[in-house]
Amino acid sequence: MNAINRTNEIGKIDVVKNGPSKSGVNNGAKIQGNGKVEGSRFEILNEVLEENVDVTKEQFRVCKQKTPDTGKVLSDISNRGKTTNEHLSSHSKKFWVVNKDRFNKPFKVNGKGEGSGSIGKGYRGGKQLEKVVVSQQEGVEDELEDSDVLKALHQEMLDSVLTDKDAGESSMETIGGSGPALLSMASSSYIAAIPVSSFSGLKHYPKLVQQGTSSCRIRVHKPAVQCVSTTNSKPESDQSVVIRRSANYKPSIWDDDYLQSLTNVYTGEVYTRRAELLKEKVRDMIGNVSEPLDRLELIDALQRLGLAYHFEAEIKKTLQNVYNNRDDDRSWKKDNLYATSLEFRLFRQHGYDVPQEVFTSFKDKAGNFTLSLRNDVKGMVSLYEASYYGFEGESIIEEAWKFTTEHLKNLESRDLESNLALEVKHALTLPLHWRTPRLEARWFIDVYERREDVNSILLEFAKLDFNTVQGFYQEELKQVSRWWKHNELGEKLEFARDRLVVAFLWTMGTAFEPRFGSWRIINTKINALITVVDDIYDVYGTVEELELFTDVVDRWDIKAMKELPNYMKLCFLKLFNLVNEMAYDILKEQGLDVVSNLKNSWVVLLQAYLLEAKWFHSGYKPTMEEYMINAEKSIAGPMMVENAYLSAANPISEMELEYLESIPDILHCISRIARLQNDLGTSSNELKRGDISKSIQCLMNETGASEEVASQHIKDLMRQLWKKANAYRAADSILSETSIQLMFNLVRSSHCVYLYGDGHAAQDVTMNLALPLLLEPIPL
Repeated sequence: MNAINRTNEIGKIDVVKNGPSKSGVNNGAKIQGNGKVEGSRFEILNEVLEENVDVTKEQFRVCKQKTPDTGKVLSDISNRGKTTNEHLSSHSKKFWVVNKDRFNKPFKVNGKGEGSGSIGKGYRGGKQLEKVVVSQQEGVEDELEDSDVLKALHQEMLDSVLTDKDAGESSMETIGGSGPALLSMASSSYIAAIPVSSFSGLKHYPKLVQQGTSSCRIRVHKPAVQCVSTTNSKPESDQSVVIRRSANYKPSIWDDDYLQSLTNVYTGEVYTRRAELLKEKVRDMIGNVSEPLDRLELIDALQRLGLAYHFEAEIKKTLQNVYNNRDDDRSWKKDNLYATSLEFRLFRQHGYDVPQEVFTSFKDKAGNFTLSLRNDVKGMVSLYEASYYGFEGESIIEEAWKFTTEHLKNLESRDLESNLALEVKHALTLPLHWRTPRLEARWFIDVYERREDVNSILLEFAKLDFNTVQGFYQEELKQVSRWWKHNELGEKLEFARDRLVVAFLWTMGTAFEPRFGSWRIINTKINALITVVDDIYDVYGTVEELELFTDVVDRWDIKAMKELPNYMKLCFLKLFNLVNEMAYDILKEQGLDVVSNLKNSWVVLLQAYLLEAKWFHSGYKPTMEEYMINAEKSIAGPMMVENAYLSAANPISEMELEYLESIPDILHCISRIARLQNDLGTSSNELKRGDISKSIQCLMNETGASEEVASQHIKDLMRQLWKKANAYRAADSILSETSIQLMFNLVRSSHCVYLYGDGHAAQDVTMNLALPLLLEPIPL
């Protein structure tokens, strides 16, 4: 069998309303909610994308007509004759129509009576027939056997997939005894029409599926369905129908030309010199502050303004000094809820041992927090933020959280000073401990500027530093955008999300400091590729294809790529090259071969994706625990943390790497939190496109709880997991501070991306994050 060297990939079919035809017939068409097509005819436009050849366009016209010519045309099809201008009038092109029902049943005319023979005879029996014509390019020969069409179809798949169950029984106008079936346009079933194609001078029969050849995506009404065909090595046998889902993701709103046009003046010499001068003034300020509370407030301000990375050594020294002398003079924090809570939060954040009992002095004889604390709003906010650094089993911290949450929510409606009211709302929306440092800095700079105790030096340095680092981000984004445009994955794999800017936001949230520039570039590439692979497993691939892809990645043999479908070859080759590029840099700089480590991290992820795909295709509903065991891997937490560590650590500790690969408890917690936050933000959209049950639905199925109750339980579960993660961080571990910080910032990014919905897919959410962080400098 000669190899077929050309592939048609037909894009989405959309109904296009047309005006009146020259004959006066109204060509408008309308798809009703039940899938019914109304109107005398409607036109479908398709783009045909051909690999290895120039892109061409084909126009498909689907007509619903009742004319005397219909019987003649259908009779010709049934008798395997060639169509002509005489039969098709203005539609003088070759066509073929297939349909969901079996072709060997007795036909019915308008649901009445039975007959036999050809479609044409059915019409001549006195009933007008509705025809569906799909016009093909001119000049393509077709001589077809009914058996060829039968071979091309897997009947059971068509029966189960191409039927709209909500619309009831289809109205079959006629079915030939052995000829192709013709489904009335009044039916809500999906109609699959495949044109005849000729490749490399060889004539092939029209087939819904040929391993590697042509493909068509058909979208008449929700849910979007993709019918994809590929060409077997033996195209005349072993044919099957592949129905592919579509998430209908919108194209990226971020054009490469626009990203390349970004400019930033704050990286220039004038601003650089000014920043260095301000930096030294702040360094002197840290050394000159002596009072414990003033020191803690300065450290807190530096962290929230995004400046702490400049003064890591000074902050560590200052905190150590305050901690060593914490019992010498307690007057500054006695009966001061704000000061006690601030000290507790900063000590816990930086790994110091501080007990929950520091808050017992704020309780009454009954063991409850005194109600008078409600009037100290600043102290209540401080205690609320401190409560998120609690450990599992700390009852006082849990009580503090409940107490502050309840009363701060009641305060929202009261008259408060505007800045304080804004801080209360901000804290209740998402606690400081769960926020990404850079996004928090952008928000806090505006709040800090309105404070009465604002420090002008800190404020100017914070603004200038933010703008300067923004310029670094823009240059990094330009670089990865050029890479993304060059590899063309976003264009070639149209079913997948093109979300490069979101991938960059993830990496920026995980490690925002300028010294991580190269790290952000490589990990943005990884994250962008994860998104494409996720969509292959989540939406596009068949179980057989996904098993094959997982196996090929596991074998890590470039020769095995030939076993994959073309679209998977592109993805595998990009994955193969990216892993080897990263491993090469590490080998060159550190003399350590990590190819197998990087590959295995991908295999763990793909195996988790594959299990979810099998659940979906089999209709299996996992229990909550089954779901979570797999979900902590499918969220890509272990994979991303390992890749982040390998690309950030220098030198790499083989002991630490081995420990990360074992998925320690802290990584279990972090991954589960990320998954739960993802589910809260995305489950509704994913369920609409027919995805597997998420954690919320698993709980609803198991307990019978409402969606509201299940969602609240997920939020409570996230908070408990954060307590465990806090405790693991405070315990002795072989993990470096770099690894721990990457883990915590990774899950913080998930909170921010999915806080207001699916920030990874919904680009309006992405825009709200990207504008202040990447595009808009702060006025000085």
